[in-house]
Amino acid sequence: MSELIGRDSSQAPQTTLSESAIGCIFRSDDELDAAVTQLLALGVTPDTMHVGASDGQLAQAAAQRHGIHADVHPDDPLADIVTLDRNDTARAAVDRSGIIGALIGACAGIAISFTSVGSLIPVP
Repeated sequence: MSELIGRDSSQAPQTTLSESAIGCIFRSDDELDAAVTQLLALGVTPDTMHVGASDGQLAQAAAQRHGIHADVHPDDPLADIVTLDRNDTARAAVDRSGIIGALIGACAGIAISFTSVGSLIPVP
C-alpha cells in the first residue's frame, strides 16, 4: 500500500492525498492499523478517514483506536462519496457510449441478417 500511496501522490502533484478517495480491504486489524499509521504520516487527517466492517463492533474498535469515522456501510461502501465529476460529464459520456453501443449492435444485427449466418438465427 505504501508503494501505491507514494506512486499516486507523486503522479498527481496538484492533488493532495487527503483530497482523494482510497478504498482498501484488510484481512487483519494489524494491516489496517499499519495503513492508517502510514496515511497519518503522509498528512491525511483522521477526520477524513472512514472505516467499515461486516461486524460493526470491529469498525467501531478500529475507529476508536485511530480517531477516525466508522460510518462505511459494508453493503454499500461507496454510498455518499463525493465524486470528482461535478458537471455531469461522466454521466453524459456513459449515456453517449450506451447510444453508440446500441447503434453498433443494431447495425451489426442488420448486416448479419443479410449473410448466411442470419439464416441460423431464428426470427419469428
